[in-house]
Amino acid sequence: MKNGHKQSKMNLKEGGRDMKLALISLASLMLIATATAQVPAWSQDFHFGPLLPDEAIDIGVDANGNVYSAGTKGLNKDILVVSYTPTGTQRWATAYNGPGNKNDTPVEIAVDANGDVFLVGMAWEDANTYGMITQKYNGATGALLWTQFHKYDDGMFGLVPCLAKGITLGPDGVLYACGAASIFNEFYDAYVVRQNRATGAIENTLVYGTTMVPAANQIAEDIAFNGTDGVFVGGSSADNQHPYSSDGSDMFITRLSPTLTEVWTNTYDGYARRDVARNIGVRGNDVFVFGNA
Repeated sequence: MKNGHKQSKMNLKEGGRDMKLALISLASLMLIATATAQVPAWSQDFHFGPLLPDEAIDIGVDANGNVYSAGTKGLNKDILVVSYTPTGTQRWATAYNGPGNKNDTPVEIAVDANGDVFLVGMAWEDANTYGMITQKYNGATGALLWTQFHKYDDGMFGLVPCLAKGITLGPDGVLYACGAASIFNEFYDAYVVRQNRATGAIENTLVYGTTMVPAANQIAEDIAFNGTDGVFVGGSSADNQHPYSSDGSDMFITRLSPTLTEVWTNTYDGYARRDVARNIGVRGNDVFVFGNA
């Protein structure tokens, strides 16, 4: 869930009590809400179809306490988004099968104050093209309002699909997502996109790393907005990538303006091993990083 930072569990207020939601992936998608005393307030075990495996991936809550879960359904792994009331009654369920009719999967969701759901994931555009998508679902009905496929042209191999990682809400009407763009059809540079929430139109993109050979992977793993003037991106960089790493990969955090101009980039180099920022959260100008080092 992303309303400033990613988490697999979240607290919310309902009827004056602290509530906790957990999304659990078994043979089916299961949602559990517990009160402060850890006694289950309600749980939902969702099966889209008989004997079909469903997988839970992410969760979000709107300002009214409605719950939204995202995962996959069936052997063919269609994207599945399900909404529940604060008391656990199912409101709607929507499945998405990409045009390529193969395995599609969500990575993360963000929910706005109106309850509309924004999703970043991976889907098949056709039988041979698999890459990053962003989507918007109507919070009241579950209707899919738009889908945007993300590609990058490195000037050599043409438009190549991007890799999906994170999503967050920006200023009013703005959506940010991140991942990686293919370079030379072999390596990745960090990819950040700004979109119009209403239409899905791409307003700006930033791809940063290096186009020098030999190259190596730089991947934007997560993204957060501080509510005013800062977009923060975290991930890993390696080898000749910017920022430079000589020992596998370094953790990096980049601050961008709301229009995706780079303000600063900082790195963390652990002890001669791979360092990765997996999740980030922000509070004002403070950035909190969860990862491996």
